[in-house]
Amino acid sequence: MEKNEKKKRVKKFFTTTLMGGLLVILPVVIILWAFNMLVKFVVSNITPVTMIVNKFINVKYLPEIISVIVIVVICFLVGLAVRTKLGNWIHINVEEKILTKIPGYSMVKGAINQLISTDKKTKPFSQVVLFKLFNNDVLLTGVITDDEDEEYVTIFCATAPNPTSGFIYHVLRKDVFLIDVGVEDTMRTVFSGGSGSSMLIKRYHELYGSSNEGNIVNE
Repeated sequence: MEKNEKKKRVKKFFTTTLMGGLLVILPVVIILWAFNMLVKFVVSNITPVTMIVNKFINVKYLPEIISVIVIVVICFLVGLAVRTKLGNWIHINVEEKILTKIPGYSMVKGAINQLISTDKKTKPFSQVVLFKLFNNDVLLTGVITDDEDEEYVTIFCATAPNPTSGFIYHVLRKDVFLIDVGVEDTMRTVFSGGSGSSMLIKRYHELYGSSNEGNIVNE
């Protein structure tokens, strides 16, 4: 009986860890594959131009270099266009009526937004928090996954020792305490079953003292 339970735990650990790795790697692979296909498409369409340029400048990988430059320029111009009212209106309508109906579009767009975002408020899993539940003084460790609602913050609370599984909580802002500790350091405390968590508690006391209300403000 114990042997079967051990096998189940090992199988569950392997599956959840594998899926966690896939969730990280797969979006990156898709983005790199899509960019590579885009470069190849541009290269195939600018061959006459690169042949002429090669007569004057003999540079290795010239077609690929020109293709990347063309893609960057086009992206910049499109980005410039959608900043205008007309461009933004066209973008919203094209996305809602056409692009969102393409399989995989939303997933790829979300992955790109997550990878290139520099704003921690819009980037999931980038802000460590301690939070309270059920109006008591128990503190739980988590990371913010959504901070768009005016009243609540969505938090992922990982289970030890496997941080790829856990619970989702929607917590009142006043019960959420932002802690300036790295996500990697925090995940190590989950791996180790809580060992090293004193740094989180120490920062909590340094930042909030005896305060009973958090500092997550919706801007």
